[in-house]
Amino acid sequence: MAVYTSVNKNELSQFFENYELGSLISYEGIVEGIENTNFKINTDKGSYILTIFEKRVNTEDVPFFMSLQKHLSKAGFACPLPIENKNKKIINTLCNKTAIIISFIEGEKVSDIKPVHCFQVGEMISNFQKITKNFTEKRNNGLNINNWKSIFSKCIEINEN
Repeated sequence: MAVYTSVNKNELSQFFENYELGSLISYEGIVEGIENTNFKINTDKGSYILTIFEKRVNTEDVPFFMSLQKHLSKAGFACPLPIENKNKKIINTLCNKTAIIISFIEGEKVSDIKPVHCFQVGEMISNFQKITKNFTEKRNNGLNINNWKSIFSKCIEINEN
């Protein structure tokens, strides 16, 4: 399960008052995923995704990824668009954790993967690379060789105990 932070309807309604996304109708936790808490939010103006970033995410990296998503979306790449609140802030706080709201894109998980799906993924990766060639923001790779060595060492320690 990938819902690590519980949010009640009152907390969520208060949080949504800072946005111009309509009145909260319903919300449900998204159980797929491994890193963050995600909720599908339904309002009288549409559907959105609320992400609450959990402990493994370096919150200093969030602005980079929000800028990247805005850049990709502006270029027509099919990805969620980060949503600003009434104070023009994309990155906010909910339950004492960093939180964002992004647009909801309809879709579903593909269970029976066929060659055509692999081709489509390849096309998207190519398009992603073309679009991001002129994206000037940078960040350090959080999964570089030194980090992998540390992760590997922790795995060895766990297996030895």
